[in-house]
Amino acid sequence: MASSNLELKWEWPAGRASDMAALVKVQSIKPASKGFFGILASPSMANALPEATDVSVIFDQQGAHNAGQIATVRLPGVEARKLEAGSWAALGLLESGRVCLCVQAAPKVSVEELRRWIAGWKCPTEPN
Repeated sequence: MASSNLELKWEWPAGRASDMAALVKVQSIKPASKGFFGILASPSMANALPEATDVSVIFDQQGAHNAGQIATVRLPGVEARKLEAGSWAALGLLESGRVCLCVQAAPKVSVEELRRWIAGWKCPTEPN
């Protein structure tokens, strides 16, 4: 396992499909810091996300991407609410696993079943 945390970047899908799917275990979910006087939450900030939430995950040890790596990603609140600390989730990734386009809570089944599930998982499509 790598010694430092991987920082994933959130981007809205904007019609793009992910290159890869990763099975992760959600470690923690907490509101993101709004910075000094709340400046980082300002809608005028280019990287501002609505209800920004920091999510810490660990990639599945037997996964094809970032196996065993600890990572954090700042998600919009609407995406973070899909997840639960201590549960498994799927991430749709781009750019060698550094950009996250989508998240989905995984079914409540055994890890072996989740590994089969993630092999065929695709990011949910955006509503039309």
